[in-house]
Amino acid sequence: MSTLKKFAGETAIYGFTNILTRTLNFLLTPLYVKIFSPSLYGVFSELFSYTSLIAAFLSLGMETTYFRFLQKEEFKSKVFQNAFLTLSLTSILFGVLALLGWPGLVNYFQHGTSLQQVDYRPFLAFFIGFIILDNLSVIPFARLRAESKPLQYAFIKASSIFLFIFLNLFFLLLLPRLADWKGPFQAFFVWIYIPHWIGYVFLANLLASFYSLICLSPLLKEIRWNFNRILFFQMISYSWPILIANLSFILNENLDKMLLRKLLPIRTSLYQLGIYSACYKLSVFLNLFIQAFRLGAEPFFFSHSSHPDSKKTYARVMDYFIMVVSIMALAIIANISWLKYWIPNREYWIGLKVVPILVYGYVCLGIYMNLSVWYKLSDQTRFGFYISGIGALITIIFNILLIPILGYMGSAWTTLAAYLVMMIISYLWGQKYYSIPYKLGSNIFNLILSLGLSLISFLLFHQNFWLGNLSLIIFIAVLYYQNRKEWKTLFQMIKGRKI
Repeated sequence: MSTLKKFAGETAIYGFTNILTRTLNFLLTPLYVKIFSPSLYGVFSELFSYTSLIAAFLSLGMETTYFRFLQKEEFKSKVFQNAFLTLSLTSILFGVLALLGWPGLVNYFQHGTSLQQVDYRPFLAFFIGFIILDNLSVIPFARLRAESKPLQYAFIKASSIFLFIFLNLFFLLLLPRLADWKGPFQAFFVWIYIPHWIGYVFLANLLASFYSLICLSPLLKEIRWNFNRILFFQMISYSWPILIANLSFILNENLDKMLLRKLLPIRTSLYQLGIYSACYKLSVFLNLFIQAFRLGAEPFFFSHSSHPDSKKTYARVMDYFIMVVSIMALAIIANISWLKYWIPNREYWIGLKVVPILVYGYVCLGIYMNLSVWYKLSDQTRFGFYISGIGALITIIFNILLIPILGYMGSAWTTLAAYLVMMIISYLWGQKYYSIPYKLGSNIFNLILSLGLSLISFLLFHQNFWLGNLSLIIFIAVLYYQNRKEWKTLFQMIKGRKI
């Protein structure tokens, strides 16, 4: 089996799993926006934005570090144990600090909330719990990827999200009916039921995270409390720039949701945050593919780095990647006229204008993730810190300047600006320090054509389904004509022929 075919096969499994789990999770959005007002949905969105930031900090960039140190023969047998113990310590430390700072945490989130039915204490308890459990699962999941066990990885991820969805449906749809049911257990159901309580979402997440860790527990049998300090310091030396880069990335993704609450008037902040977060979900289709690509690409790039033709392979992967994301971006914009019905509450639709901006922000992010191979393979992870730091500065400054003027539209433009700058800087530095022969001209042409047709579809055609999809068909035809040889190669690979 060729290296590209193996990469495509494993990425397809990771991609299907990631798309399945994210899509199923996305399917809950109509339920949430139907049950919860924009202001309550804003509470949910704000807390989950902090969750992502904390999770990135606790993981220390150890997932990428684990893949890298598996390639070093002298440490290969000790890397898994050391990485898991490191994240166990960060989890314990986080739990202790959360307990010590509990009153301050509650006051921070509760301050300025005019919604009487919102009590942050159970929300905080639940999300501290599932953050700790998810952090303990990072390295076991990475091991499954490193050992090329995508099916086992897929089963645990998929079954976990099915459990999460089942619990959401039980708490939000079935439990209210049981509370009204005239039966012997009605008093119990009435006792546990809280109308329109968004805390059920956090509780479901906690239980699903616990299930995932139980499924991964067989991988932990070989763990011994024998910590290798030399290996630890080498791993931390490699991972700390990745940690900072990850934190910067999370800031780029979530700082807008944090600042919308703080920079807008109290009477409208949670309302605008809820609308923005719900419409943000429509760009999730493209982000699904990007995250799936990262899951398959990262171990592949590392394992393929010693091949003499590795740089040519990375360039080919970029060609395919840009063709796919360009098609997907245009497809989302061309079909927004019916995709918006995933948000069944029309009160949220006023925010649909952020979708094209966010979609092409994710295009830039995906290209940046692809480009980032240069500093990871050349052990120059400090450049990831520099680039993400620049992106974070743009995110902070532009959000502070634009949110008071433009509201959530300022956050959308900031997201696009940050990822665009990060993409450009990564390409320029990468060509200087670890040159890869990307087809710059054709890739830029594909991106500009996709963007132009998307703007025409959204603004000039006013989101017309037929004219938008006609633009999509024209774009695919142009891509096929321009890249006939590459597409033929890709079709041969899918058919199983050696390339």
